[in-house]
Amino acid sequence: MPIFQSFLPESLPKIWIWCIEETDDYFEQRLIELGFHPQKFTNPKRQSEYLASRFLLSEIFGMGFMNTMTADEFGKLINVNATDCFSLSHSYPFTAVTQWDKSIGIDLQCYTEKIEAIAPRFLSNSEFNQMVSPIENHFNKIQELTLLWNIKEAVYKAYGKKNIIFKNQIQILKQNTIFEAKLFLEHEIKYYQIQYKKETEFSWCVAYE
Repeated sequence: MPIFQSFLPESLPKIWIWCIEETDDYFEQRLIELGFHPQKFTNPKRQSEYLASRFLLSEIFGMGFMNTMTADEFGKLINVNATDCFSLSHSYPFTAVTQWDKSIGIDLQCYTEKIEAIAPRFLSNSEFNQMVSPIENHFNKIQELTLLWNIKEAVYKAYGKKNIIFKNQIQILKQNTIFEAKLFLEHEIKYYQIQYKKETEFSWCVAYE
């Protein structure tokens, strides 16, 4: 199918989301025709997400961008010839890309009840009590927990370095429907703006400085 959603504001990060309905062969054939040779993964879902995300990148930025894409020392994808930053995320059957002129991260996650079990590992007590405990409807609670995970994962991706403890180092602030985030490092605090949306099947978040 074509791009599932796109958000292309003038003064905010651009976001593209693809819903995977095609076969792996469809993506692989077209990528090879464009001169890109995809990696192979043993996990079928991981393979589909990888192929769809690279195809989406080629649709947005073209093959010149793809051919100069690499991973930095921390494993974060970068483009050596581009001035803008980009970030990828996928949760089958969706994959997402964002672009901005500064450090940026995106996270997309389909709703699952498993998020309840891991919430104590990434949320502080104050975050949980303020933003989750007051919610009575079970599905709404799953949505909120997923969004809070999106925010912390997006901040982590925007920062781009490892060894960050989500529960202790990333703080989410909420005022009505507006979110912000702080990342506490050894000698500084980084501040991130948050752009997000809750969909029927998933939620996504972009974090940027």
